[in-house]
Amino acid sequence: MNTTDEYWDIDGSSLNVPGWNLSTLGGRFNVPPLRGEDTTYAYVPGDQPGVYVPGSRTLTFNMWLVGANRSTGDLSVDQRRMWNDNWTYLTGLFWTPNRQLTITRRLLLTDPDTGLGYIQTTAAQGRYISGLDPQMTGRTRATFTVDVKLHDPFFWGAETSTTIAVADPETVHNPGDFDAGHRNFFVEFHGPLVNPKLTNSTAAPDVWVKFAGSLDADQILTLDMERFAAALNAAPGYSYPEYSLNRVGDISHSGAHNWMALGKGDNTLTLTADSGTGTAVVRFRPPYL
Repeated sequence: MNTTDEYWDIDGSSLNVPGWNLSTLGGRFNVPPLRGEDTTYAYVPGDQPGVYVPGSRTLTFNMWLVGANRSTGDLSVDQRRMWNDNWTYLTGLFWTPNRQLTITRRLLLTDPDTGLGYIQTTAAQGRYISGLDPQMTGRTRATFTVDVKLHDPFFWGAETSTTIAVADPETVHNPGDFDAGHRNFFVEFHGPLVNPKLTNSTAAPDVWVKFAGSLDADQILTLDMERFAAALNAAPGYSYPEYSLNRVGDISHSGAHNWMALGKGDNTLTLTADSGTGTAVVRFRPPYL
């Protein structure tokens, strides 16, 4: 039983239950620090500002734990045993040195279109780095903190998908807090198409990506922005295409480090081709702070 509709969970296990809970918002709503470097020149006052990008960040979970049934809060049990069981469960939940945790956050916000409240659900990946040292306030009650490092500093929303026809511009909205394109971003070219090119004309300069080749009606070329992979007829959810399927040598792009990117807000995307009536599909998860 969750004690709030704004509950957090780790790998699917809620942190807001009667047996343990989060005690404060502090530590969980910081923003990523900026990573970069400025340049100084001899005899020139000040410095030359460099390029900064979001760096990794650490979330601190401030929590309490009691000797009660973790799901119901029932105290008509052996409270000492329940405290030990709950602590053992939580340490096993957080302390996973060989893999990252999936951290899911639920936040009550106002829908800008309807003006009504809704729960925004986003997820991040993080690794335990310190904490889990209980400060006992009784034999069956304790407070403690857990520090989790987000190597990728963003929480990611649900995937959205937009289909774009040839010569028919579409507005693709990125509701996130940062540009989308460096991760969780895919472009699919669906044949028939010859030399398809997708352009984001909202960016300055234009951001575009092009495939030099032809796709038959039953062929799909999937571009993975994070891996810089171009997979022909890759199965959905592939981990990495076989080399024989990778058409990265036929990809050209301009305007951004990634092959394609979306700025915050609305972006106008246009598909052009030398011939063909196929489509482009843009799939991405928006990044949130």
